[in-house]
Amino acid sequence: MKKAFYFFAVLLLLSCHHASQKGHTVSVRIDPDEAENSIAADEWQDTAGCALIPLADTEKPITNATRLKTHGDKIYIQDEETHCLHVFHADGTLDFSIDRRGKAGNEYLWLSDFHATDERLYLLDHIGQKILECDTLGRFIRKRDIDGYYANGIFATNKALFLVNEGSTPEAGAFHVFQFDREGAFRNKFIPFNPDRGFGSSKEYDTDGQGGLLFCQAPDDTVFLVTPEGCTPLVCTSTSGGTPFQRNTTT
Repeated sequence: MKKAFYFFAVLLLLSCHHASQKGHTVSVRIDPDEAENSIAADEWQDTAGCALIPLADTEKPITNATRLKTHGDKIYIQDEETHCLHVFHADGTLDFSIDRRGKAGNEYLWLSDFHATDERLYLLDHIGQKILECDTLGRFIRKRDIDGYYANGIFATNKALFLVNEGSTPEAGAFHVFQFDREGAFRNKFIPFNPDRGFGSSKEYDTDGQGGLLFCQAPDDTVFLVTPEGCTPLVCTSTSGGTPFQRNTTT
């Protein structure tokens, strides 16, 4: 009888042990009075040589600035909420704003990206799949249809215009960059990718500050430099084998 009692007692202890593991709870005490209310900027960044530039009021207030770029002595701010592009002088005074949402040829359905050069200002409408080419004062010059290609972003030099495709597969093929000349004629395509990867892989792009486009593709961990003269892999740490870069030219 005693043996049976001890046997059931051990079973009970084991069952309680497993139950306690499954229902284990950790309590964390948070005291709002001990939280930091603010952190001074000079404690984590070097502000030497920087200046605070108050921006002039715009007709439509800036509510959701998604892109900020500079070119020459101008500051460009894109507002995703209002679909406006605001251009300021370096002292913060307003130069002009572009508010051109609509379905006409000189309007955009969705202002997705923009890029400024010494001579032109390009506005990307990736829903309407077109580019509005303007002068440096924002006055409309012409529309460029990009059917057959695809663009999430644009980049331009005085010689060429580049469409940046993050992961779609248009008629022109699965390539991350499509190049056009100033007149809008297709010239080249760079950085092929595997469409099966979908949108899970990371892609980042920005100017190199010298008239080129830097495009980073993961998981290949490759940084490409794209210019009107061609495309070159600058950094490649891929260990998956194969060739992560291939230049494609057109005749």
